[in-house]
This record gives sequence, structure tokens and C-alpha cells, in this order.
Amino acid sequence: MRSWWSKIFGDSSASCWFCQSPRPRVIGDHVWEQLCAGCMEKRKILAYPQCKVCGKPSSIDDSFCYDCQRTPEYERVVNISCVEYNHWARLVVQQWKYRGDERLSRPMGLWMASLIKQRFLSRDRFLITYVPCHRNRVYERGFDQAKQLAHIIGAQLHVPVMDLLVRQSYQDQQQSKRSREQRLQALVGAFSYQGKQMDVSGQSVLLVDDVYTTGSTVRECAKLLRRANFQPVACTFARANSEYV
Repeated sequence: MRSWWSKIFGDSSASCWFCQSPRPRVIGDHVWEQLCAGCMEKRKILAYPQCKVCGKPSSIDDSFCYDCQRTPEYERVVNISCVEYNHWARLVVQQWKYRGDERLSRPMGLWMASLIKQRFLSRDRFLITYVPCHRNRVYERGFDQAKQLAHIIGAQLHVPVMDLLVRQSYQDQQQSKRSREQRLQALVGAFSYQGKQMDVSGQSVLLVDDVYTTGSTVRECAKLLRRANFQPVACTFARANSEYV
């Protein structure tokens, strides 16, 4: 009976884009409309006010967080993120990044594209690049996670994606398990610019990554993009707080 009804009227249930739990079928453009009640409750949108550079929730409007205050102005990179890196986001990223669930690239990328459309798409001469994995890490995981996000975002927004950076060094220890000082040291010379020489003076480039923790990776990549005369901004799926850094 149910099969006959579904063939005529369509199934009224669907699966959560993140955890695959059943959810009511809805017709909507927003990624969060494709989440089950459990994921809707657990995911945490970043609260306002936020640091006007990195997007970290702040108690004071129009202010800088402690990390951005001690970062030289010429090194700061404006970042926007979809959600706070709480327990739910951490599990999503681990399932995607370390257990090879590439299916999650699409909802994450579409969510980021929606945020970018609101905040950044008004910029002229816009293109997208990403924080690359080392080739050994790509071999281990089977995919370059930030590259996948970048191409999903680019396709959704009709913005070109360019491979501008390459990761030179490979570390066995994950960045998420390092202290701030260890991250800064490990990133020295970790990337190089591989884009072609072209007239890009003043062109905005969106740097895509999965999680913003201390911002050291984003800033290191932005240095290289600025030397090539780009104006970098960043978008990450999640913005870490001290509990999960």
C-alpha cells in the first residue's frame, strides 16, 4: 500500500543530509531545511556580535577578539563560518574528513555557498581557491576535502575555482592536535604559490577550508595570495571555540 501511494504522490519522508536519520520531506533551498530535528537542535549557528575579522562570537559589538588584536593588521584575514565547531560539527567533520564520507561534502559546500552569497558575492572580479592537502594526505584519505568544498561552492555560485596553492610539507600529526605555537611553527614554509603570472591586482579571492581554529593556516595562505596581488577573504564550514581547539 505504501509503495503504491509513494509512486503516485511521492514519499513524504526523506533522510537528513548529515546523519541520514529520517526527516519530513520539504521543498526548500536552504541546507538547514534538509536536517533532521536532532541535527537542527545540535548544530550551533555562530552568535552575534562577532569579531569583525575572524567571526568568533564576542561580547562587544564591532570589536576584535584577543587573537585578532595580537595579529598585525596587514596579516588579518576576514573569515566567515557556517556553524560553531561544537560537538556536533566535530563529529560531522571527523566522519567526512577521517572516515572518508565524501557524501558530506555536498551539504557542507552548499551551506557555505549560501553564506558566501549573503556576505561576499557583491565583490567584483571574484574567484575561489582553497587550502590544499599534501599529496600524501590526499592518498591516505582518497580526496582533498577543501578542494571538494571549493568546487561545490564554485558550481553553486557560478564562480571559477583555481588551484593557486600547493602544500609542500607533510606532518604526521594533525593540526587539530597541536598547540597554537606548534601550529605556527609547522606552517612556516608549508605552502607555496603555484598560480600563473597574470594581472590580478585588486581581485578578491575566496580561500576555502573546513575549520577555522587559530587562523594560522588561513593567514599563512593569505600571505602568498597577497604577494600575488590578490585580496584574500576566507570561508570555513566551522569556527572553533576554545573547547574543541
